Parts: sequence; structure tokens; C-alpha cells
Amino acid sequence: VQKITENLILDWINFWISKTSIKNIVVSGGVFMNIKACKKILESNLVDNLFVVPSASDESLPIGALWKANIENNKKIQKIDNLYLGREFKDEIENFIKIKKIENKFKITKFENFYKLNEKVSELLRNNEIIARCCGKEEWGARALGNRSIICNPSIIENVKTINETIKSRDYWMPFSPTILDIDKINYLKNIKNFKSNYMTCLFDSTVLGQKHLKAAIHPVDYTLRPQIITIQNNKEYYDLILKFKNKTGIGAVLNTSFNLHGEPNVGDYRDAIHTLENSKLKFLILENYLLEKKN
Repeated sequence: VQKITENLILDWINFWISKTSIKNIVVSGGVFMNIKACKKILESNLVDNLFVVPSASDESLPIGALWKANIENNKKIQKIDNLYLGREFKDEIENFIKIKKIENKFKITKFENFYKLNEKVSELLRNNEIIARCCGKEEWGARALGNRSIICNPSIIENVKTINETIKSRDYWMPFSPTILDIDKINYLKNIKNFKSNYMTCLFDSTVLGQKHLKAAIHPVDYTLRPQIITIQNNKEYYDLILKFKNKTGIGAVLNTSFNLHGEPNVGDYRDAIHTLENSKLKFLILENYLLEKKN
């Protein structure tokens, strides 16, 4: 079925390129959540550039509907620069901690700012701790992009088993993905056409260094990866954390998987985050500028 899908899509795209001479391709629709098929499109000799609409299934239909309505009503349309479009709860965290008295279950450390928090968390990552992150606006769409994510050192292959068995209850063969600093993308993935993979919408072959540094965040059979390339403009708090981790380890990436229990939707707010922390073997949770650690 996968091969048939890839071949049909390529036939379809090649037909329209020959008919229109347009080689800059934009694709949308649920089938283009298939990152392997998108990789085949990108690698086609006929295609110059590719853009895959993030979370291209039915959940993106309202965006298209609003765009059409704005065009019809001569409304100015602003470009979407990132997918951190959901709710945020910065002003509610402190009251939640006081009211719920969660200090009975967790050691709670408040940091002056995210720079100081990230200094501590990057050290935990270097020591191979697995950490959940619930910060800023939640991501729109099907991919966890750091603000509602579980992260860890991507170079330790044993982390795959640990996350699957103690937190996510996933099948062993399901690969994880990396978030990679923009300054390190050339070191980790083969991206000849400079596809902008900010939203985990395409698959790439990894480099030799990528296979070393990202052992736990690439496919174990063909060594492909589905990266989120992070820029400081896109998410400065998350970028700063990975940069600090790189300064300690030389690795410009983290393993990034969705923050949820198996069979449950991704964490939305701090209440979901606490629920997931309590019902898994996760030990650490970032809530804005707070770091929570389970008491033994």
C-alpha cells in the first residue's frame, strides 16, 4: 500500500509539472501526513521546491475557510510564522501550585527566568534524565513541537525502551523524532534542496554524525529522521534549552515526543501535565519557570 501510494502521488505530480511547468509544489490533505511519500516527492528530479502544509488533514480546514472568507471580504491576511497558536497559562501556574498544594508530592523549584531554568534542565538532560515540558502556547496540529513534549538525550539508544515501557506504552518499533537547532541541521540530515522542516512534515536520510548523535531519534532500520528544525525566532525558550544542552554535550538536538499517556490526547494545560506526571514514571516536569521533581 505504501509503494502504491508513493507511485500514484509521483505520477500525479509529474503529470501536472509537465502540464504547467510549475516545479514549486505545495501539498495538503491527510495523505500528505505520510512523511515517506513526502520524501519521495522532495527527491524527485522534477521538483525544485516542496512545501507540505503542517498537520495537513481535516484539522487544517478552518484555516483554509478563514483564508477564503478573508479574501472574499477584502480582509488583510497575516502570514502564520509558527504553530504555537493555542492556549497558554503563565499567569495561572503559581495559584494552581498553591491551591492544589502539590508540593506534598513534588519538589518544586521556581527560577527567575527561563535562562536559569534551562541551565538546570540542560544539566539534567546531560545526565540522561527524561523531562516533560509544558511551557508557553500549546502547539496546533498533530506534532509535538517542544511546548507540550517529552524530551531527552537523543544519543542514548536505551532511552527508546525507557520511554516506551515506563511512560508512553508504545510499540518498540515506532521511531521517535528529533528537534534540531537550525545551526546543526547540515550536520545531521541530508537536505540538498534546503526543505524547511520546521513542523516535522518530511523524512530525510541522516548523516554519519546524525546516526551517532541521534541514535534514539531516528528510524533504527533505515536511519531516516523526521526532524523539527528549531530557530530562535520560532521558539526562543526551547531553542535556548537545546543550545545549552549542546554547549554541555556537543549535541545540537534533543529527542522530542508528544507529552501524553498511551491512548490519551496530548497534554493541553498544567492540569493535564500533572495528571500525566502522576500516572507515569516520569520524574521531572517543567511548568513555565517551575521545575517539578517527584519525591521518592
